[in-house]
Amino acid sequence: MTPSGNCFSLPMNSSGRASASHASSQRRRKQRALTRLELLAVLGALALLAGVALPVLARGKPRSDVALCANNLRQLGVAALMHSMEEGGVFPARGTTNLWPQQLLRFYSRLDVLHCPADVPNPRTFVGPAAFPADRAARSYLINGWNDYYLETFGIFPPTSFNGSAMLESAIPSPSQTILFGEKLSDSGHFYMDLIQAPGNDFFEVEHARHGARRAGAVGGGSNHSMADGSVRTLNYGQALAPTNLWAVMDRWRTNTLAIP
Repeated sequence: MTPSGNCFSLPMNSSGRASASHASSQRRRKQRALTRLELLAVLGALALLAGVALPVLARGKPRSDVALCANNLRQLGVAALMHSMEEGGVFPARGTTNLWPQQLLRFYSRLDVLHCPADVPNPRTFVGPAAFPADRAARSYLINGWNDYYLETFGIFPPTSFNGSAMLESAIPSPSQTILFGEKLSDSGHFYMDLIQAPGNDFFEVEHARHGARRAGAVGGGSNHSMADGSVRTLNYGQALAPTNLWAVMDRWRTNTLAIP
């Protein structure tokens, strides 16, 4: 009978069996890589599980604040990437109200994610409207303000001119080597790490040594950072600024940097 409608025939070899290469091709077509959305969902689920498990495990041994903090930053990084996927490829828009903590809240869900357990109980934040509780919450982290990109690309300065702007994720040439979120000083209320300011936020608003032992007579330790690709890194004191300033996007500003003493 001649095949018709939805019927079809497999290519046959000389023994009358379906071609092994064709069957193998079918199996390959059924196998597919994780989409980016699925990968972010998996990362988000793992970060959420870690956020639940780590405090429980910490009760039985000395708490690893650096691990808990790193998990917070992992959740914030995934939240920012999920925002980018839903909002046309951009990170949270800058403004004077409804700032990044509030814009990303639907992705990270819990306000305690904004607080590093190694920080003081109530680190400073600039108080905003009651309608935006995440912006008012005690906060240990700040987001990249992308100053060098806006200045080089659009000639925009100072940072207040950036209000309403949103950084394109695709405009970052080296996302795994560019900081998205970092730890701020406890007494700093800043939401944004504005690179091109006098004095620069990278020196005077960022906490470079919240975790780890401090050497006698010198500054030691390091701090956690969420990179623009969603990964998390613990950088030693000063390593975020030299020999490459990892807060910068453009090459000229990444190499035009000073080490902190």
